[in-house]
Amino acid sequence: GLIMNTMEQGPLLEQTRVSAGLDYYKPTMGQVQFDQFPDAQVTFRLKNRGSTLLTEFVEPEELQARLDRFQAGWNTEETAFLATQERRDSNPLFSDEYLRYLEESNLPPVTARTDPATGDLMAETTGDWPLVTNWETVVMSELNELYFENMIAAQGLDIEEIYDEGDRRLSEKIAILQQRPDIKFAEFGTRRRFSLRWQDYVVGRLAAECPDNLIGTSNVALANKYNLMPIGTFAHEMPMVYGALAEADDYSPLVGHNQMLRDWSDTYDDNLSTALTDTFGSDFFFADFTPEQAREWQALRHDSGNPFTFGEQVLDFYFKHGIDATEKTIVFSDGLD
Repeated sequence: GLIMNTMEQGPLLEQTRVSAGLDYYKPTMGQVQFDQFPDAQVTFRLKNRGSTLLTEFVEPEELQARLDRFQAGWNTEETAFLATQERRDSNPLFSDEYLRYLEESNLPPVTARTDPATGDLMAETTGDWPLVTNWETVVMSELNELYFENMIAAQGLDIEEIYDEGDRRLSEKIAILQQRPDIKFAEFGTRRRFSLRWQDYVVGRLAAECPDNLIGTSNVALANKYNLMPIGTFAHEMPMVYGALAEADDYSPLVGHNQMLRDWSDTYDDNLSTALTDTFGSDFFFADFTPEQAREWQALRHDSGNPFTFGEQVLDFYFKHGIDATEKTIVFSDGLD
C-alpha cells in the first residue's frame, strides 16, 4: 500500500532508544525525584485495567526480551537533547548533575511474568525512584506494540490495509484541523500507541500539515526528531509517592500532596507550571491548593469527571480568591476526541 512506502521514507527511530518510549513528564518528574528523594525505593507494577487478558496475545518471555533492550537507560545523545531545554529565563531546565546521573545509570531490572492470582500478564520493577519511573511508559508502549503485532498475526489481518485505513482517518482529522487553527493540542499517544513506526508517521504528518494546531508532543525522541516542543509536567505518580512517603513518616498521606506542589515550584519556579488536580479528587485539590499557589501556578490539568463541571469549579475557585481566570489555562487530558 501507499502508506507503507511513505512510512519507509526518512530514518526511523531506533526501537531500543529509551526516549522513543518515554513521555516528557518522565524526566521532568525524575529531576524533582532526584533532587528530593534520590534513594527512595519504590515498586512499580503493571496492572491491566481492561477486561481482556493481555496473555491472549502476549507471552511474558516475549515482553521480557523486548524490555531487556532498554536496561542501559539513557544515552549521551538523548541527554544532550534534554540539555537543550530552557526555562523562561533562558537558563537550562535540567541540571548537569541530573543529566549525568541519567547517562551513567542503568535502569533497575524489570520482570515480566504471569500473575498467578489473575492469570494475566504482569511486569514489576523495584529500585531508586528517579530510575524506576522511566519504566512506566516504556513498558506500556512496548506491551501495546507487541500485543497488536501478535493479534494481527493471529487473526490473519493485512497490515497494509490497517495502515491505509489509519492514514485515511488521519487525513480526515487533518482536514478538519486545517480549517480550525483555533484548536490547539499536544500529541500524547506514546503509552497507548499501535507502534512506534505509526506514531512517528502520525507526528511527522501533523508537524508538516498542522503546524498551527500542534503545539508539541509528549514523546521525547519525536520532539527531538521533528524539532517540536516536548510537552509534559507531572503525573499522578508524584503526589501518590509523596503520599506514601508521608505515611511512612507517620503523617497523613494527604500531607504529601501539597509538599509535592511546593517541591515542584522550588525546582521549576514558573516553568512547567501545570498542576494535576484529581489524584485524591478535585474537591480535595481545591481545598489543599492555597490562594498563593493558585496565583503562582499558570495552569490546571483536568483528567477525570465531567469537563464542564470542572471548568465551573475552576472559575468559582479563582473568583472566590480574586484571581483573573482569563490569565489562566485549563489543560484537558481525559479521553478527548
